Amino acid sequence: NCVRFTFGQDRQQIGYGMRSLWLSDNSASIPFLRVNSHYGKFDYENLFMQLTMQTTFNKGDFLFPKKFAAFHHFTYNPFKRLKIGLFEGVVFQRNQQFELAYLNPVITYRFVEHSLGSPDNTSLGIDGAWIIGKSLKLYGQAFLDEFNFNRLKANFYNWTNKYGMQLGFQYDDMFGVQNLDATMEANWVRPYTYAHHDSIANFTHYNQPLAHPLGANFQELIGRIVYQPNSRLTASVHGAYQIYGADTANSNWGG
Repeated sequence: NCVRFTFGQDRQQIGYGMRSLWLSDNSASIPFLRVNSHYGKFDYENLFMQLTMQTTFNKGDFLFPKKFAAFHHFTYNPFKRLKIGLFEGVVFQRNQQFELAYLNPVITYRFVEHSLGSPDNTSLGIDGAWIIGKSLKLYGQAFLDEFNFNRLKANFYNWTNKYGMQLGFQYDDMFGVQNLDATMEANWVRPYTYAHHDSIANFTHYNQPLAHPLGANFQELIGRIVYQPNSRLTASVHGAYQIYGADTANSNWGG
């Protein structure tokens, strides 16, 4: 049992896959404070970050405007081969200052944000990983930005339902060949996910998506094979198939 504090500037990722629908390491480095707590079968992460708002970078020498994010990730390890997690996050801006209410160390951001008048961009999610046998791991994520069940029943493709799904597997020592590892992963994110009615609070940092590099409104199948025949040589093959709803200069399709 322990509590560990980490402070600095670095790229972050939360999840088990090659991509993450919550927070990926594809954007620029982020100033952060992380608190990791471990107790028995429970792990709990508090992550506080200072982000740079969307802006144009051709204005000369000036200080880029800032916004902030706070994430919680709770993981339960009921069995040696199974992990189940809950996630919540909020992105906000308060005149270049951190909202002290979001220093709350427990998972209640949606209630806190509601008590402040619902000005910010909150999200929820679940994840998990299951190791089968000696070499196969199944993993996945679900990200929920906004959901209305009545609208979903009326129209499954209603744009107001904003969420994403991930499902993948990792196969180590494939076909019995030592250090021949393969990963296959599918990602699907609805249009306008991560966006907010106040564009300041969207999931971006330095004009880059905080989560998946494609942003939103896409389907993706991505794979990787890595082989390390010895300690001095590694070879890898990567491939991806992606369908993306691209925005244009005159229209926004939720990308």
